[in-house]
Formats: sequence, structure tokens, C-alpha cells
Amino acid sequence: MRLFTLKILLGLVFLLPIGCGSDGTDTPPDPDPSNNQEEQEENDAVSLTRGTWFWAGAEQDSSNFIDSFTDYQIGRAYGAYQERPVTEADAIATWNQQLAAAGIDSYYLMSETVWVCDWSGFLEKVQERFIDFNQSRNDPTERFVGLHLDIEPHALDGTRSSCPYDWSVLSIAEKQELLENLRDLLADTRDLLDENGLEGITLYAALPVWYDNAGGQSFSWDSETERDAWFASLDESLTGISLMAYCRETLASIESGVDWEIENFSGEVWVGLNVAEIIGSDNECQTWDDAAAMLSMAEQLESALIGEGVDIQSFSQLVDLAQ
Repeated sequence: MRLFTLKILLGLVFLLPIGCGSDGTDTPPDPDPSNNQEEQEENDAVSLTRGTWFWAGAEQDSSNFIDSFTDYQIGRAYGAYQERPVTEADAIATWNQQLAAAGIDSYYLMSETVWVCDWSGFLEKVQERFIDFNQSRNDPTERFVGLHLDIEPHALDGTRSSCPYDWSVLSIAEKQELLENLRDLLADTRDLLDENGLEGITLYAALPVWYDNAGGQSFSWDSETERDAWFASLDESLTGISLMAYCRETLASIESGVDWEIENFSGEVWVGLNVAEIIGSDNECQTWDDAAAMLSMAEQLESALIGEGVDIQSFSQLVDLAQ
């Protein structure tokens, strides 16, 4: 599968007489013609192949933060901007422009577990915050290039009245029903985008690696046929998936968690790593010695060409822990 690569904008080349400017007058030679070549080689060497979940505040919309993205090879920013595309549309448009100029794709991230019970309000937010925003911007660089969804039924804990389920005590049949709701939510989202003329817009969803279980686990489908049908429906709705390969310490264990989707899902498969799983933290998984260890695993995945690329959860934690 293709790795996401930096898009390089090529300018038009105007042929002029040697030694002349655009008006035909003599132009002094560049004192060091190698400067431009070195700058171009440096730009060519940058490979922005990674994505990241970006839980963004207004203070983070800065050129310094964009520099941090490129430092960590981030080419896809999944930004949780909440209602800001409505209340601060110009600021978000400018931010998207700045990301595009740096070769970074800007995605609008939406995340809320309770939507799997009733997603009518969710679809209204997609319309107002994503579709209406994109359609209001004449400059394509001001728009989001896609929509990224992080809706996790398995995170339900029974404390929300709008979706009062506790995943940990549900039967397998009840868990399957919630995943069927998620399937329908994704299909309705794709339909809404298409109905608004956004057939080509990209749509991604984050999933844990174990949604493909078929028999014997605390969650599983009743059969491989049921499992395959669920993923086939996602194939029709999604451009790709981010597989949250969390709590896995080795390259082999991560690969074993994502290989079924890579082989059977026709869209893009990105491999998610959680930088918060630092040894000594309060995270339930103690996977990485430090942020450098997590980044080393990202490099191993990239070298082994496992999936489309690596997604990092989350960028602010990465920056904090790497300092």
C-alpha cells in the first residue's frame, strides 16, 4: 500500500535568455548557485508520512506548532476543533491554509461515544461544522481534506443517560448490536456527504484491532461470515481506518493485530500507536520506556511497510513527553 508522502507544488518555469531578467535586462549571477539546490534537496528529504490525533485549542494554532508537526513527520492532522468551524470560521480557514502550505492535510475530528445510540444530532454537527464550512470556502486550501471519526462503543461506561450502556457488563449480542449501530452511523455519514456533493471527500474511522474477532473472546462475532459482512459495509462507507494497536510491545504483536484488516479491508489501513502508554504512567498499559521508544516502533512499522502509515495518539502528549 502507498505511504502518504509530501505533496510538492511545482511552479511554472519561464524560459528566459541566459543572464537576463524578466524584462530582458542583465541579471547578476547568484553568488552561490548551490544554495537553491541545497534548499530543494532539504525539502525533498522531508517525508511527512504520519498522522496524529490533535486535540486542539486556540493557543495551538501557530506556526511553531506546525514546525513541531514537521519535526515528527506529521502529514495528517486530525483536529478536534469542536464548534470552531462555525464560531471561528476564518481562524480555522487560516489554520487549514497554514497546514496546507507546510504539506500537511487538515482533517476535522469528531469523537463522542454516545452517538452510537442516537446519531441524529451527530449528523447535524457534520452538516454545520464540516459540510457547510467546506462549502463556504472558495479557496480549497482553507477547507478540510477529510473527516475523521473516533467513536468507540467499547468506551461506554454506563454513566451517560443518552447512551446508558456499560460495555464491560454487556452480553456479546448487545455488543454486536452497538457495533451494528456504528456501522449504520458510518453509512449515514457517507450518504450525507454524498448528498451534499462531497462524494470525493475522505472519511476515516478509528477502530481497535480486536473488532475482527470471530469466536472465543469477550467480544466476537458469531461467525466469520458476520464479521466479514460488517467490514464489507465499512468498505462501502470509509476511505480508510486507523487501527488502534494499543498495549502491544513488539513489531510482531502489532502486525498480528492488524494483518487481517490489511489483507481483507479494501481501503487504507493506518496503524495507531498510543504515546501515553509510558512505563510509570497511570495508563493501564505500560508499553514504552519513553516517547523515543514509541517513535522507534513507528520507524520499525514504516520500514516494514505495515499499513499505509502510522497514526500517533496524541500529538500534545508526544510533544510534552519528548521534551
